Amino acid sequence: MITVTPYEQWRAAVSAENQALIDQAEAEGITRDCRECDGDGCVECDQGHKHECPICEGEGARVDVEKPRLRGTTRIDYFNATIREIREVCAWTRRDFLAEVGPFVREFRGYGAQQQTEAA
Repeated sequence: MITVTPYEQWRAAVSAENQALIDQAEAEGITRDCRECDGDGCVECDQGHKHECPICEGEGARVDVEKPRLRGTTRIDYFNATIREIREVCAWTRRDFLAEVGPFVREFRGYGAQQQTEAA
């Protein structure tokens, strides 16, 4: 039988991975010319005066942070990820997928605890 990571442990690991992706995206931000001032650092008001660009704060460029694709941490995300991992392990080790996934699905749906109570 394949050992499955409990939901709370999985959720903590995925949350840590998501935070690492966010930190990495912020650190690797790409500097681009500001769209508001076209890289000049100044914008012209209605009266023709030049003022510091409010978007880039007069620098003429801004750092673009591409939003990383984060993994979900809901119970259904956990279920789908675990099923996918069990399928991959079964394909790699040539184990019967249904025999390996059955105990996990029963436990996830709450049938495992119910059978233990009935047996006692």
